[in-house]
Amino acid sequence: MFETILKIILTVSMIYLAANTFFKYQVSMDRIMFLTLGVMLILCLLYYDTNKVYEFILTICIIFIIGVILKIVSIKRKKHGYFLFNVYVKNYPDSKNQLYTLATKYGIDHSKINYHMCKPWLVIIKDTHLKTVNKMIKEFDSLYAKAHKKITMYNYWYVVVVLVLITALWRF
Repeated sequence: MFETILKIILTVSMIYLAANTFFKYQVSMDRIMFLTLGVMLILCLLYYDTNKVYEFILTICIIFIIGVILKIVSIKRKKHGYFLFNVYVKNYPDSKNQLYTLATKYGIDHSKINYHMCKPWLVIIKDTHLKTVNKMIKEFDSLYAKAHKKITMYNYWYVVVVLVLITALWRF
């Protein structure tokens, strides 16, 4: 039963990420939440094929508490980071223009935004209140989600890899 639950969790998360590459309904995610969920999924893989249910639940709870503490520290230090899904080097100039336009709209100085071409999937906004940043990122998400969705070979290969992983997960 425990193994089946872990398989379902892993399958749903892989399908979510694969569908998101095509439909782009979630453009960004808080970096701490993203890393916390990533570590939890890796734990699902590590505890797959074991019967250590209580150990797994305890480890997940500890990681969740660490994630909450990191989020509180991030809010106190006013350093908010976001991972951008489906943003590539080619999208960098448009994404940067949209971010800076929205920053101006919400009164955020451009020098407080760290967004570089070498990491077009990571945005860090410093010395700004969380509510302002959340409004700006939410509007960025809606603008990016409404934009023309260009399907590339990367999207197709990602789906193929996900389908192979899901097949291997449920087969073995």
